[in-house]
Amino acid sequence: MPTCHPTVGSRAAVKWRAQTRIAFDCIGRKTRRFLRIGLQ
Repeated sequence: MPTCHPTVGSRAAVKWRAQTRIAFDCIGRKTRRFLRIGLQ
């Protein structure tokens, strides 16, 4: 398996980007919920 294979690299990058987006979305929802509870 070559190290600089374009399709494998792009696939890994897309997967990593999707995972980070999901993680940031989850963190954002939790922080908004905590802020809402704190403001009440």
